[in-house]
Amino acid sequence: MKRILALLLALLMLVFTLVACSDEEGEGEDDGNNMAVAVTDNYYKPDANNSDGFSYERVNGDEARITGFTGAVTPHAVSIPAVIKIKSEEGDADIELPVTQIADEAFRSKTNISGITVPAGVTEIGSFAFAGCSALKAIILPDSLVKIGTAAFAESGLTAVSVPAGVTEIGLAVFYNCSALKTASLPAGIKAIPAQAFMGCSVLDDITWSNGLESIGAHAFNGCAALANVTFPQTLESIGDYAFANCNTGLTARPAAGVEVGRNVFFPVDVDED
Repeated sequence: MKRILALLLALLMLVFTLVACSDEEGEGEDDGNNMAVAVTDNYYKPDANNSDGFSYERVNGDEARITGFTGAVTPHAVSIPAVIKIKSEEGDADIELPVTQIADEAFRSKTNISGITVPAGVTEIGSFAFAGCSALKAIILPDSLVKIGTAAFAESGLTAVSVPAGVTEIGLAVFYNCSALKTASLPAGIKAIPAQAFMGCSVLDDITWSNGLESIGAHAFNGCAALANVTFPQTLESIGDYAFANCNTGLTARPAAGVEVGRNVFFPVDVDED
């Protein structure tokens, strides 16, 4: 009898040990319903009372590039932090990494953003960075900005945009199919409007550029049905194929003699013969 009791006690102790080990291994596991993002060395939450958080990577030694975003589901205004604060290896002080870049696709298709403030110090916005942000109505861009990548705001909900004076390059299809965009202004530093830059912006009725503009790419304003008035600058050298095709039929402005003009620039008006 004693031998049986001893055996049962040993079995019970083994069971308790296995259960304890299982509990320890399960701690911290995602049950599939927890949407919180783990705080790691490359995740920054600037405000403990706000659910917004930003993933980042360290670049150029002591700078940061924003690579992703998480936040509340309800569309809301988002301010990108100007600096990322991290602990030093010694743990005795914070290291501040200034944010200088927004990575490719960093905010792509985030439908919970109604407005964005990009902080001073950011010089580059990557390709498709805010593409597909359908709830994004307004954006504040810093004077430090120099480059905006391909399709950076394509198919977003922007209603107006003013590109800062320091920007010298905008990418292909940068505002492609922004169906709510009504007004846009480009600075003197933009010498070329690339292909499909504003293609499909069906309610765009006010576009301004400087007298330094030299080229307008193919299909740049194709499908801008509300665009009825533009003024071509004296510095303009070329206009690509179908650049103003399918615009408002009231668009009667034409470039000066000597400007290289592509095919069917104002289609279906002034259709080129085959």
